[in-house]
Amino acid sequence: MFGDNWQRYHLRSNFSYNINPRVNFDFGLGGFYTTVGSVRDTTEIRSWAGTTFFWPDSPGNFRRFVLAHRLRYELRFFRESGGSDWFIGSRVRYRISTMIALNREQMEDGAFYITISAELFADITDDDVELFHHRNRLMVGLGWVTSPRWILELRYVYQRSKDSFTNRLELTDKILEFRVKTSVSVINLMKGR
Repeated sequence: MFGDNWQRYHLRSNFSYNINPRVNFDFGLGGFYTTVGSVRDTTEIRSWAGTTFFWPDSPGNFRRFVLAHRLRYELRFFRESGGSDWFIGSRVRYRISTMIALNREQMEDGAFYITISAELFADITDDDVELFHHRNRLMVGLGWVTSPRWILELRYVYQRSKDSFTNRLELTDKILEFRVKTSVSVINLMKGR
């Protein structure tokens, strides 16, 4: 991250089921801890369910430019540091993204790639329980597929958020993320592969 305004630590698990090569459903659970300078820290437990579909699925050389559309519903439980009350919020997120392999035809072992996305957030609860919400996000990054199960990414995220308590203050965050992603096929584990 640039500056010392806030920091977030999180651990998430996600389970996905592929209906076919163009559509999958997923659900997950995550824990988040956010520090906001001297203001207050928040603990969040977040569950979600969503779907991703890939369109257009272009033939030939343009196949590398498939767009992924993700729609996700989130149910979120918050608690501020020093407080005993938990607040509930929910929102919908829509993300459009693509990953373009640079040195391979596809996303396979050894592929370096560029990833680009834009994401919109819409709160659907009546009360504004989150300090910063009404968020929009743009992201660009570089990644490396190290093996069928491991991916490394360096991402730059630009996001704007609105302060729900005053409805005036807008924040712009410039975030540098390093991500390590892994996946495990539960079906293959059950089959002993």
